[in-house]
Amino acid sequence: MSEFDFMNIPDSAVMGKTVFKKLFYENAELSKTDVNRIKDNIDRVDWLYSLRPDTINVLPYQDDIREYSEIEVLLVELRKSSDIKRMAEIIMRAIPYPMLLIFRYENKVLYGVSHQRTSQTDISQNVIEELIVTDFVSLEEKVIDFKQYSYSNFYAMYCDLVDSIILYNASLYFEIEKMDAVQAKYKLERLQKYESEIEKLETRIKKETQFNRKMEINMELIQTKQKRNQLLDNCVQEDN
Repeated sequence: MSEFDFMNIPDSAVMGKTVFKKLFYENAELSKTDVNRIKDNIDRVDWLYSLRPDTINVLPYQDDIREYSEIEVLLVELRKSSDIKRMAEIIMRAIPYPMLLIFRYENKVLYGVSHQRTSQTDISQNVIEELIVTDFVSLEEKVIDFKQYSYSNFYAMYCDLVDSIILYNASLYFEIEKMDAVQAKYKLERLQKYESEIEKLETRIKKETQFNRKMEINMELIQTKQKRNQLLDNCVQEDN
């Protein structure tokens, strides 16, 4: 019995193999900084599952820009919890298949996914699209459940996987019962925008020496916080 059985991936897709870090050094064109990042931050990488037509009853998918013939699930055991997004990008470039990355640090895990497409300038290369990650959560937070995803083809399945992570992230701030992944992503992006603006305004207030200008910035800060709070309260009307 695996600690990741809650993801409901069929036993036929179990791999249970080690992925040696040498693979990333050889296949990802890494800078010295990235090589050191992998060496210092990653303890080991385990290949947990390989969802392929011969291991799970799902069809491959291909169109003009994407080829989703399988989905890989990797567990990355960490020594440090920094530079997660960069390490995810390195792994995804070295292993050019749609994948679910599970980063584990101490007793918590972080899930990461990203759609991929074929480069229009070099068809031998994959382009990593937006990386979507959770925060570190306990294994008791059952974020992933493949039983809930489409089994029509691997692209549809991966879309459902990505959407489930977006909706989980949104559920930490909003009521998502009547929300789809597009709406959830929009609200998360707006929230991030407001939080970033608030942080910048607070920094400007600390640095400003003129009283009148400090008051103007403070008013802008109050208005931005009001917009953020309206968004968190699920208000329908929201100014851009």
